[in-house]
Amino acid sequence: MEDFARLIGTTRQSLSMWEKAERPSPPSRTSDLLMKLVRQSLSPKPVDLLPFLVEEARKWGVVIQVNLPRPAGPNDTLIQRV
Repeated sequence: MEDFARLIGTTRQSLSMWEKAERPSPPSRTSDLLMKLVRQSLSPKPVDLLPFLVEEARKWGVVIQVNLPRPAGPNDTLIQRV
């Protein structure tokens, strides 16, 4: 658990507290989101990250609009020559 905590930038104690139903204060949002993603990834269905994050933001009263990039057209260049 300590290595995972280090990976996501939190402490082992924060992860332990996240698992307890009667924690004295809410977990950090980062830890909470990542632990929820880990929990969902254990289900047989794939987890679609963007809809998950949009829904979690909605629970906090934040509206996020995801603008997907448009496909490059035939006249678009990725490399410009000087």
